[in-house]
Amino acid sequence: MTTNYSRGYTAENKIVKILKSQKYFAQRSAGSKSSIDIFAFNKNHFKLIQVKSINSKSEQKKVSYDYISNKYMQEMSNFFELTVPSNTLLEFWVYCKGKLYVFRP
Repeated sequence: MTTNYSRGYTAENKIVKILKSQKYFAQRSAGSKSSIDIFAFNKNHFKLIQVKSINSKSEQKKVSYDYISNKYMQEMSNFFELTVPSNTLLEFWVYCKGKLYVFRP
């Protein structure tokens, strides 16, 4: 049985790999239980990323940008209200069935 932790861990590792391929230094914030799952930076800016993973079979059939926006609306709103330096980007990534959905404020 796959746990929420292992699904999140897998999604976070895939995202870190993507960011590294885009020339970012990226690191998971393992076990932090904070709203920031991944820290990444390059010579221009920092990224603070929140990651969600959808695995429920019934939910996977509904997945779209609109569905995710509605499902995580409050969490995204709270995350995007974080006060960060001007060179910092906030991103909310959702992983489902091998596809990534990226939301920005």
